[in-house]
Amino acid sequence: MPFAFGTGFGDQADLPEHLSGVPIISKPYSEKALREALTHRS
Repeated sequence: MPFAFGTGFGDQADLPEHLSGVPIISKPYSEKALREALTHRS
């Protein structure tokens, strides 16, 4: 199931190593950003 992190920290978010490939969406969220993140393939 596709998922992404939504955060106010942007690229500064401190994620565990095993989640480093998960897309991060920064505030303010846009429909385009959500679509791109959820169709991201790693």
